[in-house]
Amino acid sequence: MCSTTLRALYAVLYSFVAIILVMAFWLVLSTDLIMRPTAIHYDDRKVTFVRETPFGEVWGVWSTEIRVTGTGEECPSGRNRALYQVKDDNTVTYYLGPWADRCLEQGPPLVIVDTWQALLFGVIPLRPVRITTVIEIAE
Repeated sequence: MCSTTLRALYAVLYSFVAIILVMAFWLVLSTDLIMRPTAIHYDDRKVTFVRETPFGEVWGVWSTEIRVTGTGEECPSGRNRALYQVKDDNTVTYYLGPWADRCLEQGPPLVIVDTWQALLFGVIPLRPVRITTVIEIAE
């Protein structure tokens, strides 16, 4: 065999091995290894989010979707990029944006699905983690 053909075969083989390693890496590593969402609490529009960042600050992508159980209406936040910084108490408080208005106005019962996906080195997305919160009608 000619050396050019052999080099091409090795390039294909190395590319195949690299793809397999990247896929295995993605299956093994999850977001919760470097950014662990531990709790989330909703009080009207105010959200209290507790998370851990054991290896320091990390870039990630987050999204929230609110579903009104009675009507089936969905209000997605879209995908948003954020820097999760180290905090002493691991707690962050924020308010839901205008994207949530349609669903919040209809009131409970609501199902809120929060999704986080850490970006290794700020670029490589790891497997996402989710927290689902059900808000019932107050009695």
